[in-house]
Amino acid sequence: MALISKTGAALKALTVDGVELIDPNAAYNPGQIYFGSILAPWPNRLEDGRYQLAGKEFFAGKLDASNNANHGLVYDREFEEVSASDTEVVLSYEFGADPGYPYSVELAISYELTAGGLRVGATATNRGEIAAPFAIGFHPYFLASEPFELSGAFTHVIQTDSRMLPIAKAPVDGLSYAGGEIDTCYLGASEVSFKTARFELSIELEKNLDHFMFYRPGPDQGESMIAIEPMSSPANAFQNEIAEHLLEPGETREFSFAIRMR
Repeated sequence: MALISKTGAALKALTVDGVELIDPNAAYNPGQIYFGSILAPWPNRLEDGRYQLAGKEFFAGKLDASNNANHGLVYDREFEEVSASDTEVVLSYEFGADPGYPYSVELAISYELTAGGLRVGATATNRGEIAAPFAIGFHPYFLASEPFELSGAFTHVIQTDSRMLPIAKAPVDGLSYAGGEIDTCYLGASEVSFKTARFELSIELEKNLDHFMFYRPGPDQGESMIAIEPMSSPANAFQNEIAEHLLEPGETREFSFAIRMR
């Protein structure tokens, strides 16, 4: 069973084989921590909310206390239902109305229940006549009753400054995390394993996703849980590597990952 909200196309609840993995009541203030939301047209942080493309500068998004624009534009916006069945729902959103992101990009989000899990997909299509920057992230929060272990065969970690903006990419010999604070991006692995006393699952990157962001909110924000966030780019991509994330006119790009019980 999966519960999907039209607001932010968010994954609010997930139960697989009778085991609850995502609890809609776990967060005290779901909006504050972007509970389950789609993060587009950029994930994570955008420094000063600004970027440049084709000789023009754009200001996009609200700024936080560190003067970053967080998690794109659609986390609190309404998506339209395209189709729904007992096993799959498809939602859509059309960009283009924001002065800071005036690009005609059509975004479709799909959630499909599978045997033992859930497949999450996105399709971005540039309907305009100029190249459009686009990246995406997903923000599911999994219950993390202790003891738990999160692991992955990562090769690199993104080091950040005091504003949580990338400053370097450093080599690592995998990740094994069992508690404490974490708000970190890793790459070099297409799968992570998450094991608690109640369940064991894997999150597997499938199409055009190559970064994992991990964030564990504090106890003042709800029950013990952890965000495991597949992303198509690191933070601040529109400033640091925008040319790598352009959709040409008429181009369609697919993104997907899978959640599987073990």
